Amino acid sequence: MSTFIRSWGWQLTAAEALAHLVAGCSVEGTTHAKVIHPLRRSPLADSWLVEWAGERAVLRIDQPAAAAMGLDRAAEFARLEAVATAGLGPAPIAADPARGLLLRRHIEGNVWQTADMHQAAKLEQAAGLLRQVHSAQIAAPALDLGAAVNRYADLAGPGSTELAHTARSLLASCRDPQAPLVFCHNDPVAENFVAGPDPGFGSGPAQMSTAQLWLIDWEYSGFNEFWFDLAVVLGHHELSASLARSTLKAYLGRPPSAGEEQRLAGWVAFYVNLSRLWSAALITPGS
Repeated sequence: MSTFIRSWGWQLTAAEALAHLVAGCSVEGTTHAKVIHPLRRSPLADSWLVEWAGERAVLRIDQPAAAAMGLDRAAEFARLEAVATAGLGPAPIAADPARGLLLRRHIEGNVWQTADMHQAAKLEQAAGLLRQVHSAQIAAPALDLGAAVNRYADLAGPGSTELAHTARSLLASCRDPQAPLVFCHNDPVAENFVAGPDPGFGSGPAQMSTAQLWLIDWEYSGFNEFWFDLAVVLGHHELSASLARSTLKAYLGRPPSAGEEQRLAGWVAFYVNLSRLWSAALITPGS
C-alpha cells in the first residue's frame, strides 16, 4: 500500500525525513525504519538507502535547486505508481512534495556505469527497455523542451545567451510537429539503469525475468518524441558512430535509413547543448 502526504516544507536530516514519511503512512507495522547509508548525491537531490517495514527502500531528499530547475514533484507520485504497474520501475511508497521528499522501493541489482553504455549487448537491452517505455500507456504531461531551454538560460544568466540560442536553433531543426509523442523517461543515463533479478517488483505486462532491466529516477518523464531518449543515451555517453547506428538498429528492429541516422544526430546535438545549459544553470549562484 502506498501513502501520499502533503505538508509544508522545511529542511530535514535523512533520519528526520524518513521518520516524517513513515509517520504519515497508514500501513500497520511500519513504524520501524532506519537510515542505512547514502546512495547518491547530486545538485538536485540526495538519496539514501533505508529500511522500512522489513524491506529496503530509497529515500530522496531534494536540494533547493530542484524547484528552481522546474521539477514538478506534485504530479510525480501517481506517475511512479503507473510506471511500477507497467513493470518498468520501482513503486513509490510515500511522498511529501512540499518538503521535497520521496520514499520508493529499492531494486537489488547492479547500477550501470558509463562503461556499460559502450557495450553493444547492453545497448541492445537499453533499446529494448526504451521501446517498452515508449509503448506504455501512462498519463503524463508533455515535456516542454523549449520551456526548459528558456528556464535554464534565465538561471544561467547573460553568459548563456549563445548556448541558449544554439539550443533553440537545434531544437527547431530536429523537432517534427507531425511526429507522434510517446511516454519517455527523458533522462536514460547509465546510472538510471539497474539490472537485478529480484522478482518482487512490478505487476504489469513487463513482468520480471531472470535479469530484468529497470529504469529509476523518472522525474523528467513525460511525453516527447522517442528520439530524445535515444539522443540522451548516445550524447550523454559520447558513443561512437558505429554504436549509435547499432543502438538505433536495435531500437527500430531493422537497419536505419540515412535520414533516420541524420535525424538522431540532430537530436544528439540538441541534447548535448541542452545538458551544457543545464549545467550552467546549476552552477550559477542562487539557482
